[in-house]
Amino acid sequence: MTTIGVIRPEDIAASDDPATLFGKYVRQTLGTPGMTLKDLAVLKKQTKIFFKENPQGDWYTLCRVVQWCRNHKKRPPRVYSVLSMVPYAWADGALPELNADREDVDVEEGISAALQAETDKAWRRRLLVASGRSARAEVLDEWRRANGHG
Repeated sequence: MTTIGVIRPEDIAASDDPATLFGKYVRQTLGTPGMTLKDLAVLKKQTKIFFKENPQGDWYTLCRVVQWCRNHKKRPPRVYSVLSMVPYAWADGALPELNADREDVDVEEGISAALQAETDKAWRRRLLVASGRSARAEVLDEWRRANGHG
């Protein structure tokens, strides 16, 4: 029987098959039951969804979720169940990279350019007070459409 040493997050990030190694990391760290082929298939599907919905997240993010579970004495019943803990770890401040209000450089530059060109007080107010990444992008798009820029 081949034994694997201690699995580290950097091992997962550099792996050719990070999902499988992540499953082993979850088992090693939290003591979840061994991973079946079905567990692995579900884990791969859920991590794919996670990365699509959270493009700023990576395998290190998911490893921090595992550490959060360990620190809060959470023991998910299956390796893929760790992903259901993401909202709790994020709400607890353990995953700051998932904050939706992080700046989008292109949007911020676009708003700065719009403010330099715009003289209408109502538009200036809308551009200045929009908060949150999606709201700022939306008001910039509306401004561009209204002013023939898009």
